[in-house]
Amino acid sequence: MALESNSIIKRLKKVDWIDNEDVKNKMILELEDMIIDYMNDSNLERNYDLIDSIISKVILIAQEREK
Repeated sequence: MALESNSIIKRLKKVDWIDNEDVKNKMILELEDMIIDYMNDSNLERNYDLIDSIISKVILIAQEREK
């Protein structure tokens, strides 16, 4: 899941993506789809608070790596 998250971020990021809400929203949607697919494949109950928390952390880490 970590490698796939990284792949999504790399594929969608552009110059100044950190300040581009459209790019971040695309990242969020694709990350959410990936996590939900993983949860479905693993027969895990969907917990949207957890999903949102994971996505926020992934985006935050990606932003920190850009600095």
